[in-house]
Amino acid sequence: HICPDKPMDVRATTCPVCSRVVPINRGADPNVAVNDHINAGCPDPGTSTSEKAYTNPCSMQGCSKKELVPILCQKCLKPFCIRHRLEADHKCSIAGSTPPAQKNGQSSAKTKMVSAAARQNTRGEQAAQLDKDRRDRAYRATQV
Repeated sequence: HICPDKPMDVRATTCPVCSRVVPINRGADPNVAVNDHINAGCPDPGTSTSEKAYTNPCSMQGCSKKELVPILCQKCLKPFCIRHRLEADHKCSIAGSTPPAQKNGQSSAKTKMVSAAARQNTRGEQAAQLDKDRRDRAYRATQV
């Protein structure tokens, strides 16, 4: 029968970023609708995906990997990706010696800021040691 108040075939989903309702047309993919909504810029500040998040490039020659947060070597103070973060992985040229700023007895604001970032990396030292141990075991397994 033809009902004057028949319901329309309209669906909606919720945006995972801003929690607003995103309407979906009949036959349309909900993922595409939500993606279009997010790319258009959600109403909440800072949710637009137009800016690149990974802006910290690895200093290892030939590596094009970028990280979300800078991972600084504690010896040479250069930023590296997760794969090259250890001194042995990037063949740190200053390993075993003190950074130049400490040799001269001078400290600058930049050195202090970098030192603070390096201290934040110490939290991952245990994980780095476990990673190194894992690589050593894998290497020994291939030599057998």
